[in-house]
Amino acid sequence: MLLTSFNEILYLDSDNIPVSSVADMFNDPNYLKTGFVSWADFWKRSTNYNFYSMAGLTGVTGDTSYLITGHKTKSFGYKNKQGAYVGQGILQTDPSNFSKYWFLHINYPKLDLVSMFKKGFFKGDKLERKWTFIRNAQEDGKSVPFRQTLGKDLEYEVWKIMTSILDTDFKGFRLFEEIGNDEMSDYVKAHLVRLEHSKLETR
Repeated sequence: MLLTSFNEILYLDSDNIPVSSVADMFNDPNYLKTGFVSWADFWKRSTNYNFYSMAGLTGVTGDTSYLITGHKTKSFGYKNKQGAYVGQGILQTDPSNFSKYWFLHINYPKLDLVSMFKKGFFKGDKLERKWTFIRNAQEDGKSVPFRQTLGKDLEYEVWKIMTSILDTDFKGFRLFEEIGNDEMSDYVKAHLVRLEHSKLETR
């Protein structure tokens, strides 16, 4: 980032998916004011806060920035058969409107198809949707329906992207040495069909 010739950069984790217009993000008032917007993870930071004063720093660069703190970041997931909430990822909010979202950060499981296949993700005829609730820790764990809140079925949309990716010829890639690309594509397409016909949330 320090060496690039670009004036504006979107630095995106490999397990993050934009769910809003990227072009609009660079016009956000908080970005225009500070020049830097970031989102905290749910985990505690590993750097002791005393480090910054010891190093003579007033910030992680000393420049202004806008941090979306953890309590404004919501998780998404589902409730298991025992009624317990199981987190699957993070919804990273619009810095100017905390009821809207910019990114879907998929924490678990990572969309590594071979690993998911080995763990039995694609087994069985019945599908339990994994992205059904949004949980707000700031409001004592209050949860709201995922699709109705976002106005779209992102679980279905993400797996539709996965299907289109597998239509590419990946033969020869080490990732598919054990399980062929065509075979994996069949599993993913079958999973997409189950999502499409899910009674819990239909597309």
